[in-house]
Amino acid sequence: MVNPNLSSALRADYDALQGDLREATELASDFQKQLSGKSKELAHLRFLFDQTRAHLAHMQDGIAAMRQERHRLANEAMRAMALDALLKRMTAERDRLRTELDGVLEGLADEAAAKVLRFDERDARIAELTVQVVTLKQELAEARRSSTQSHAPAIVREPKTASIEHARRADDDDSIEVTIAG
Repeated sequence: MVNPNLSSALRADYDALQGDLREATELASDFQKQLSGKSKELAHLRFLFDQTRAHLAHMQDGIAAMRQERHRLANEAMRAMALDALLKRMTAERDRLRTELDGVLEGLADEAAAKVLRFDERDARIAELTVQVVTLKQELAEARRSSTQSHAPAIVREPKTASIEHARRADDDDSIEVTIAG
């Protein structure tokens, strides 16, 4: 499809242009191959970039969650320390109150024992006085009888002694047995 009438100079230029066109076509084909390789590489890099961005977002979410967890754990630790201090104070207060209660109970027990001793002493004194009253009444009665029978002087005897047994039959029943020894 070349015109034979053209001059040889034009033919040479035409051949050179045809060669340049072939080279340009080959070069374009090479560039196209390189471009398709670069496009695949670019697509792969975009894929890696998107994955990296997604992993980074996931990691940031994880960091935020770990910060919240750290704050929650710090609060729990502080609460645990406060509760431990409160427990120590309550334990000390309980021990102090237990010591006070033991002292009060001991005092009450001592007072109850002293009260029983005072009651025993009182009962012994009452029994002793009762024996003396009974003895004096008997002596008075004897003295009156003997003074009416004879006007002789009355004999005064020593008061009789008594032995006292304190018997408790029930918690609210205090009984005393008095035995007069002559």
